[in-house]
Amino acid sequence: MNVLITGIGICGKSTLRRKLVSALSKFGVPFFQYDADAFTTVRDARDTWSVLDPRDVPTILDRRDSLTIIEDVHAPQGHSGLRPLSTYDLIFYVMPVWWAYPLFWLTRAQRWFEKGKYSWKPKTGWKGTGKPRDWRNIPGIAKEMLRACWNRRRWIAEDLAVIYKTEIQVRIIKSRWTRRGPRFTYEF
Repeated sequence: MNVLITGIGICGKSTLRRKLVSALSKFGVPFFQYDADAFTTVRDARDTWSVLDPRDVPTILDRRDSLTIIEDVHAPQGHSGLRPLSTYDLIFYVMPVWWAYPLFWLTRAQRWFEKGKYSWKPKTGWKGTGKPRDWRNIPGIAKEMLRACWNRRRWIAEDLAVIYKTEIQVRIIKSRWTRRGPRFTYEF
């Protein structure tokens, strides 16, 4: 079974994937996982559990003989997703509640400012000066945050329009910001 975790940027997708991976590991369920953001550094120890080599992702997904969890923010956009949506059997769409999205972004903006790098893209890498707490990064970070908050509704609507055109099971997972990290709710 191929499971896709997707949603707009900075809304808790990685945390949801890690929680799912932790639960599967606890119960001894074999799985593979992959984060399509292709970070060059390990951000969390759980990101190393049963992780797929990027070259193996297409083969494993095409076989469909194991539980495979893919996190891909660009999947609904078709041309820039890791694999076509038809590759997946189940989609978890992480949707931030309206008041939480700016809070997710403020937390991320603070981390970016402290590191001196912001706006990771797999093809281009990081933006920023690379110097921690460099005030010259503030305009770029603010621009990224304001653009995302301004376009949140449109991006969600576009993603869901594409996803709902498929025959794939979709589960909307609402994410809320807390000081201890995202909290998720799912309504049956």
